[in-house]
Amino acid sequence: MLKKLNETPGIKGSIVLTPDGIVVTSELSSELDEDTTAALVGNVVTRTMALLDSGEYSAMRRMILTATRGKIVIENLENCLLVVVTNQFTNLDVTMLEISSAAKLIRKLGTISV
Repeated sequence: MLKKLNETPGIKGSIVLTPDGIVVTSELSSELDEDTTAALVGNVVTRTMALLDSGEYSAMRRMILTATRGKIVIENLENCLLVVVTNQFTNLDVTMLEISSAAKLIRKLGTISV
């Protein structure tokens, strides 16, 4: 499924993680380091969820990080995270449909046990 998602123009790679950053499966391009990506996302998501909880907001559903060299889309699938890395030129309005479809398919797989 991740390989198919990565065929979308502008996507550099995708990875499924547990909420604390443990890699479940990964299809990242050679320019992306799996451990670094997992650590970054795990840290950001853990801190964001804690802040949302302390502010009595609902849980995070989606987060988009934009940097100079690309974007990271994080979809919260409750028991895991779908993380998609794109280049800086990707139009997320178009790409989000592919990401949302992949997230829906992963949700249908059920609970991931680690």
